[in-house]
Amino acid sequence: MSKVSVLAKLRTLLAREAPEQAGTIREAIAQSARTGNEASVVGPANLPRKSRITIGRPDTVEPSASDRAAALDYAKPGQGIIDFHTHPYGSDDSMFLVRPSSTDLSYFNTNYKPGDFQDRELRTLIVQPPSLRDRMPAAYSMFATDKPAILAPRLLDTARNELGMAARKGRFKSIMDDPLFREYFDYGGELSDLVADAAPLLMMRHRAAQGVGRHEYGLSGRTLTPNPESTEANLLQRMEPAALEVLRERKYAQGGAVRSPLNKIKECSCHG
Repeated sequence: MSKVSVLAKLRTLLAREAPEQAGTIREAIAQSARTGNEASVVGPANLPRKSRITIGRPDTVEPSASDRAAALDYAKPGQGIIDFHTHPYGSDDSMFLVRPSSTDLSYFNTNYKPGDFQDRELRTLIVQPPSLRDRMPAAYSMFATDKPAILAPRLLDTARNELGMAARKGRFKSIMDDPLFREYFDYGGELSDLVADAAPLLMMRHRAAQGVGRHEYGLSGRTLTPNPESTEANLLQRMEPAALEVLRERKYAQGGAVRSPLNKIKECSCHG
């Protein structure tokens, strides 16, 4: 997907999901692209209370605690809260630049409790801003839910482990037989790395399909091999069906047994 089309989709998403913060968020994206530092905006999504931009370091930002508290206090049931931040560089060793980091997920679960919401929706948005020097194209991922605990970091770890185990057991034969993936592997890519990087996005897709959240993303047209069809967006879309089948089998939302990273069986105390 081209930079232009991703940005057009992002503008449409902001107009729909966070109209009162859309202008502030667009300015935060521009500042992040210029400075190379992460930026954050937290506030009520569709009520006329503007939020400020918080600028952090290149690899992390601590969103404004006062803006977060004001949003939780100001937004009433039926209203949404937007928690936005940028990943100006992503991760050098990641295939999917807008996946949530462990820092993102820890913040999400530490600062937003299920009791805070009362039918309000938390809309988390991560944007990879297009560099003004064209180092990287644009990309974004938004996940909205009124049940923040469904993306607990421990759950993401077990999902990543399950998908990795499924790959080792040959469950992704359709991927291995796909010419685009074979080309990706020929250029040094590893299935294990691809699965690990995709796991948070795939869990968001899984949760959206279960009806406990909404997920929308616009991955970039960044190519992972010389083939113009070998983009991060294309590879994720091709691996999604097989990966979601694995996650459905493990029954995460129903408290099904999931394997820990130590390969011991635990009961998953997931909500939803």
